[in-house]
Amino acid sequence: MVEEESQIIFDPSDERLGGSTNVYQVEDGTLFYYDGYEIYVKLRGRKHALDLQYLLGSSRFEVRGLGVCGNAVYFEAHKKIHKVYFDHNINRIEFLAYRNLLLGEKVLENAICVRDISGKEYAYRMSWDIAAHGVEVEEGREVIGVIGNRIFYRTERAHHWLWKTNANSYLVEIRERNRFLESHNARNVRVYGRMDSSTDVYVTNGLHLAVVRDGAVEILSFTGPEEIHSIVGVHNGVLIILGKDEGKRILCTAKLPERDLEAFAARRASSRQSEELFEEIMGRNEKLQADLNASIVSHALQIQAMQSTIDHLREENTQIRHRMDVMEEVLAQKTLTLLFKPFNMFVSRIFLACICLVTLSSSYVLRSCNDNGRLVNGVCECFESFSGANCEHFLAHACVKGECKAPGTYCSYGSVNCFGDSRSCGGRPGWCLPMMK
Repeated sequence: MVEEESQIIFDPSDERLGGSTNVYQVEDGTLFYYDGYEIYVKLRGRKHALDLQYLLGSSRFEVRGLGVCGNAVYFEAHKKIHKVYFDHNINRIEFLAYRNLLLGEKVLENAICVRDISGKEYAYRMSWDIAAHGVEVEEGREVIGVIGNRIFYRTERAHHWLWKTNANSYLVEIRERNRFLESHNARNVRVYGRMDSSTDVYVTNGLHLAVVRDGAVEILSFTGPEEIHSIVGVHNGVLIILGKDEGKRILCTAKLPERDLEAFAARRASSRQSEELFEEIMGRNEKLQADLNASIVSHALQIQAMQSTIDHLREENTQIRHRMDVMEEVLAQKTLTLLFKPFNMFVSRIFLACICLVTLSSSYVLRSCNDNGRLVNGVCECFESFSGANCEHFLAHACVKGECKAPGTYCSYGSVNCFGDSRSCGGRPGWCLPMMK
């Protein structure tokens, strides 16, 4: 759907730009300039510049895809996506390497990249999280703009210079004769819109200008420059373009039509409410985060105290185990001593008895005689007629209380016969001798 035309008038600024200088306006209104060597900001008569040759570490570099995302400009160089923004708190321009260029990732103009994912090509802004965002690209199309979920393609022929093909897809006719000032990797910004997909999107093909609002296309006829090189930005109801006038680049500004201003004011108020709500939510989140951090610290201290107690108990347990081991060893030794004490006493007594027997045997060994001799003082003497014969009979056995258990023996001590009465032997032990036949 194409609505009626609105008339806008561009006023040229007094600022003259070099033949290769491009200008980009971020969402907070700051203007960034790029002349092929430096990216800089002009603020209150002072120039804040970044020397890309120094920052990129090489005198030979190629900046590709320079464009605006939010309050920063992005570009690719040396296979890295870089981000440049201006910190108004310290009045300094900042530069950082945002991320590495991905495998198979292609860089287009206006901070747009495309990449094949699972056989389908997706387009996205350099600042987006490509894992969660991206608009599917129609096969064979050349992407020139991605704003939210809306995608814009370049075409040589269309029913109109700006044609809506479906709910979120548009064709922009840019013929060969209109491709002027496209040096330095075609940095023409043909499509401009804020990061919020609900905002207006401004589109140009160099000869015409339009705004896409709520799915409808409104043509904006303009006066001023001969042609439009690129859309610099829209801020506070003012549209800024980079135009061509008498063969030179020049910045031009135009106030948006009244209804655009009203719509812009309404969107700005809505945006302010959204910002306030966001700040409120962030404040709540900060409080919750602070409470959570305090709780984490408290639990950490409790865990630390519990760990200290556990370590102390472990140490005490080790000491108790050691003492128990010592006590078990002592108890085992005492048990063995008690168990073997009676046995030791018994063995000792047996040993002493044996000693006594040996002593007695060595002191009172008596020999008995057979019929060939006689016993004299415990020694067997042979009769004269049996001199040299064997007179010994057997070794005597000790008497027990003057009695001999062996049959045919009697108890004797020397020449005294005890006959069962130990007192007859003076209380001394005797020896059992055979009865004489």
